[in-house]
Amino acid sequence: MDHRDLLRRHVGGLERRISQARAAKELIEHALACPDSFAECRHARDRIAARIPPAPQGHGTGRSRSSAHAVARSSAPDSDATSSGPPAS
Repeated sequence: MDHRDLLRRHVGGLERRISQARAAKELIEHALACPDSFAECRHARDRIAARIPPAPQGHGTGRSRSSAHAVARSSAPDSDATSSGPPAS
């Protein structure tokens, strides 16, 4: 790959990032002007949903959100081991 190909790839990556930043900015500007709260704004929810790819049908991980959260908590460093205070009861 010569340097021009590398630079073209970088330009493409920058264009994607700029596009994503513009979309985020537009959403924030809408939220500032919208009389509805961000959570209640249909426009905002539709824009956010459009950015989330659909889950493949029949190919779930088999883990619910709460079980994934429990795994994340259990893999976190033990706070008692790093705490200088008395153990929690």
